[in-house]
Amino acid sequence: MLLLQWRMRRSITGIDHAVALVRELDGARARFERLGFTVAPRGVHPPELGTGNHTVMLEREYLELMGVLAPTAANARYRSALAQREGLAALALQTTSADAVVAEMTAAGVALEAPVDFARPVVLSDGIRTQAAFRTAHFAEGTAPGFHVFCCEHRTRHVTWRPELLDHANGAVALEHVLAASDDPQSDAAACARLFASTPSEASDGAVVVDTGNATIRFHSQRSLAARFRGVDLAGAATAGLVGLSLRTTSLAKAERAIAGGGVRATETADGIAIAPGDACGVLLVFAGP
Repeated sequence: MLLLQWRMRRSITGIDHAVALVRELDGARARFERLGFTVAPRGVHPPELGTGNHTVMLEREYLELMGVLAPTAANARYRSALAQREGLAALALQTTSADAVVAEMTAAGVALEAPVDFARPVVLSDGIRTQAAFRTAHFAEGTAPGFHVFCCEHRTRHVTWRPELLDHANGAVALEHVLAASDDPQSDAAACARLFASTPSEASDGAVVVDTGNATIRFHSQRSLAARFRGVDLAGAATAGLVGLSLRTTSLAKAERAIAGGGVRATETADGIAIAPGDACGVLLVFAGP
């Protein structure tokens, strides 16, 4: 049934990437390298955006570590969020056409801004200079519960998904699910599910789950989140909105070795190996086995 409902959204195929806001880009890169990730060199967005990033690439998705380099009107909401805390602030939805998303969602009564194009310079491993190009369309604020959402069309996937960036010492290969905290998981999951034309389902641990196509978003109450990750220091995690990511690894033993080698404490949980938000720029990270 969920698959039939999912196909109603022809233009959105899942989650493209999660955006984690960080206060200091070099420090964020170092933190994630200690966790066994291969982190892409710094990218710089156009001046009107005033932001830069490092990416952690997976086979189909990625995590974007984004920081503000100069205050602009375009990054006001990110500066406001960073004044409170680091951590996940947005999800980009996967699509082959931002224009198709706007057309389909507008017809469904969901508002988006007009698509825009932008690019950032990239230096490849052989020294060749090129650009990573995108076309994005942003949903209205408040469309998703407690976080921003937009769609992202990649014009140059071969530049963004480069083989040397996909090999992680911790074995991470894919996004399993996104963790969200909510005072009303049922209501927030229903609001989010509208984006994907899917129907939320309730998991045995009390989470309300939204199928996006390639991963799920699991809405937890604060109580069920704390119970699920008992023993993990959740200080610094969001109390509402996006909290963390569960990543599939080719080997839990490989992930354990890489994390231990970086001098970071990991906690075994029912979901896998968990890294506290304080060790991952405000993001609760979970490594799940194959």
